[in-house]
Amino acid sequence: IGINGALASVIGLAGYFSGAYLFIAGGPEQQQLALLLFLIGMLAELVDGGLARIKGPTSIGHFLSKVVESFYIVLLAPALAIGLYLEGSVDVPVLLLGVFAPAAHLQFRAAIEEITTAHPAEQLTAMLDGGAGGLMKVMIGQFLPDHPSFTLKHRIGRIVRENLMESSGIQPAILVIAIMSGNADWFVIYYGNVQIIAWLGFVVLKLAMLKRGGGRLL
Repeated sequence: IGINGALASVIGLAGYFSGAYLFIAGGPEQQQLALLLFLIGMLAELVDGGLARIKGPTSIGHFLSKVVESFYIVLLAPALAIGLYLEGSVDVPVLLLGVFAPAAHLQFRAAIEEITTAHPAEQLTAMLDGGAGGLMKVMIGQFLPDHPSFTLKHRIGRIVRENLMESSGIQPAILVIAIMSGNADWFVIYYGNVQIIAWLGFVVLKLAMLKRGGGRLL
């Protein structure tokens, strides 16, 4: 139908921005339309990379793909929380949870990037071989799921974390259920708590690595 990866990314951006506007400015009856627009944006974000591989990349395709991914994170929960607060459906704690959840998610991603830059797979493997256990082992399992020391519970934990945190997991299903049932605040509470808990977990991992490295992450 003539859509390449870059155009899919633009469609995704349009879906996210228009959906966020309706979540903030509209009432309960507009939430379902906003939901549809966000789902269109998620679908576009899902297929833009595949279309780029099929039809060939464009000069700005990779940039647009990253922008779409970022705007999903920074628009969905805050827009939904602000709209619910303006209509009087939630109180300030839920509003703050929705507004600050993207910051927690982005800090979580930054922590992952710091750790993987400072500790390549060989070093993380050596830490596990050296007897790392408990919470540190669980956290390292996010990077080395195939290490022989990991049990089924560690692998399940990694799968659950990915499905709860990312738009490619069960987030769309939870979003649909929450809005269609008239309980949109459920999604904000779920999303905010998951992102903050994950971020705090990786803060603990960074602190453990700093202690092990004598004050240096490297």
